[in-house]
Amino acid sequence: MGTFDDQKMDVPCQKCGHKMPQTIATLKRNPLLTCSHCGKQTQVKADDLKRELDKVDRALDDLKRRFR
Repeated sequence: MGTFDDQKMDVPCQKCGHKMPQTIATLKRNPLLTCSHCGKQTQVKADDLKRELDKVDRALDDLKRRFR
């Protein structure tokens, strides 16, 4: 489980802009969201999300080591 998996982020619908709050863990498992307002499906680039979150996790680990 990643550091930010329980954190929520708003994913905007690509058609109407409605914000769909999702946890990071949910987006990693199921990157295809359906807007409750207009029904348009929005695809989150799960691989890009995971890669960027891994970078943040590594940076936090480095920072923690510096303060030991």
